[in-house]
Amino acid sequence: MTPSDPADAAFLGHGAARATEDGSAVPVLPTLQRNALRKLLDRPDFTPAEVAALGFRRLQLTRGLGRKGLDNVLAWLRHHGHDLEPLPTRCADGVRRNQRIERAIHLLESQGFVVLPCSPSAGSETGGTGPAES
Repeated sequence: MTPSDPADAAFLGHGAARATEDGSAVPVLPTLQRNALRKLLDRPDFTPAEVAALGFRRLQLTRGLGRKGLDNVLAWLRHHGHDLEPLPTRCADGVRRNQRIERAIHLLESQGFVVLPCSPSAGSETGGTGPAES
């Protein structure tokens, strides 16, 4: 019983496979991931389509699903024809960085500092001065 997809190896390697009438192996979720999804969906039975409908972000935030557990669930979903891709983090990281900078500037200005924009020729010099003189 050799899996064709390396992602399914986690299921078949742990013996978590169910034989169908034609003798092929169908991977099933390990108990920990199954229990986490049962708790999330608040029912004992669920389909891959219902789990896929939750989306990657919701699965990522599910209590009881760590990184490896999430990988198992994603592989199980892929086996059943539902390919959930991780959310792009590059754009989100840039947005978060800008928000942190804006909050820092606001905090400095609220404490009386003057924050000046950094000029391209300034190099490594700082863009602001000390507390504003009254």
